[in-house]
Amino acid sequence: MKNKKVNELHDMDYKSKRKILRKFASNPEIEEILDIMVDEILVPNGSMLYKFDLSGLDGIIDDDEIKFLYGFENKIFEMYGIDGITIYEYLRTFLIDGYLAFEIVYNEKMTKIIGFKELDPTSLIPDVHVTSNGLQRVWIQYRDDEQLKRILIDSQVIYISYAKHNYSKTSYVESLVRSFKYLRMMEDFKVIRNLSSDIVDMYNINIDVESDIRYFKDKLIRDSRIPDPTFKDNKFYLDEKEELRFSRFKEKILSKFQEIFIKPLWIQFCIEYPQFQYNETIKQNLKIKQNLKITHL
Repeated sequence: MKNKKVNELHDMDYKSKRKILRKFASNPEIEEILDIMVDEILVPNGSMLYKFDLSGLDGIIDDDEIKFLYGFENKIFEMYGIDGITIYEYLRTFLIDGYLAFEIVYNEKMTKIIGFKELDPTSLIPDVHVTSNGLQRVWIQYRDDEQLKRILIDSQVIYISYAKHNYSKTSYVESLVRSFKYLRMMEDFKVIRNLSSDIVDMYNINIDVESDIRYFKDKLIRDSRIPDPTFKDNKFYLDEKEELRFSRFKEKILSKFQEIFIKPLWIQFCIEYPQFQYNETIKQNLKIKQNLKITHL
């Protein structure tokens, strides 16, 4: 039989789920996991991942175009107000909520990106409008509120999600809920048993609480995907293959998160060099630098 309390997020609307996930993330154990994950993704070798990796563009575009990309890279970080804390909090929010959204702000002529405005992802709904040039992807903000309703074209919106719509877990943190709640239940039961040992003996309740607590602690660590010695109770042997899997998991998260930087960089590049706007090779070679710990098996 399913435990309704443990599975309370199942089939819940996103706004309600997000509220619970944010509260859940304030548990010390989950805060520790989030701290490790954000540090592992953004500070793998002691320095923030603030640079783009444009090495894949050598021979595809010329030096002036590469120079433009590197120059606008710094402007993007400045416009986000990146100071070593902001980017950390953005990624942390992404891991908890599962979504991030920003409006790209342009100058009056729509020829230059001048800033970003954080949006509530729940206020946005994707749509497609028919124009004289064909179909155009748009975002409708506050669709049901005529006073606040706005229609933004796709080049005005950055919208990233942790999971696909057909995936049951909205965010990284949601994948930790089940094992953590069972762990907390066993810890609570241990306290009750210690305080009411006579009642437990009377009903002949025979549960190996310590073993169950160890099991769910290990389960929480496995669900976190972190093979880190910080977890002193982790009994699982850490080998290079395990760390390689963790590195790949971090790459997947970073590949989604980096879109908040890659999309505006690509848009501004296409404004400056419209001849490349349909060049998927250039677009696919824009990425944040990775500093992986594992270099061999």
